[in-house]
Amino acid sequence: MPITIKNGTILHADEHIIAHQVNGLGVMGGGVARQIKQAYPGVFRRYKTFVDNHSSPEELLGRNLMIVTDGKPVYQYDPSDGAKIISNLFGQARISTSQKQTSEEALKKALEHLVEFAKMDNLSVAMPYGIGCGLGGGNWNEIRVIIEDVFGNYPVTLYRYTE
Repeated sequence: MPITIKNGTILHADEHIIAHQVNGLGVMGGGVARQIKQAYPGVFRRYKTFVDNHSSPEELLGRNLMIVTDGKPVYQYDPSDGAKIISNLFGQARISTSQKQTSEEALKKALEHLVEFAKMDNLSVAMPYGIGCGLGGGNWNEIRVIIEDVFGNYPVTLYRYTE
C-alpha cells in the first residue's frame, strides 16, 4: 500500500487534503487541531458551528466535516488556487487525558468517507503520523492497520512532526 512518511509539519503539506482527528465538543485545544485552529480560524469557526448544531458529541462519531481554507464550499474546491481542504475526522466524542478517547471504529468510518471523497477528484491526502494516538490515546498499531485497509491502493502521506 502506498503510505509515504515525511518529516515536517502537516500545515506545510503539499497534499490537497489535510486530515486530522477532532472531538465532538467543539474544542481544538491541542495537537494538530490546535495548529489548524491557529492557522485557519475560519475552519475552526465552521467546525464549532457544526458541533453546536448537534445535540451530543457522540452523534458526531464517524463523521467527516470537510472545510476549504479559503471559505468556498467543498464542491467549488480548486486545487490550483493554493487552498487546502481540512478534513475534520470525528474519531472521538470527548476529551480527557486520563483515559483513551479515540474510537477506532469511528475513526475508520470517517476515514472511509475521506478516501471516497478523495478518489472522486483524485485529490491527495495528508494525515499526522500517529493520528488519534497522541491526545486521543489510540493504539498506533491498530490505527495504522485501519489506514492501510481503508486506503487500500490509494496513496496517503503521513507527516511525522518535526520543526
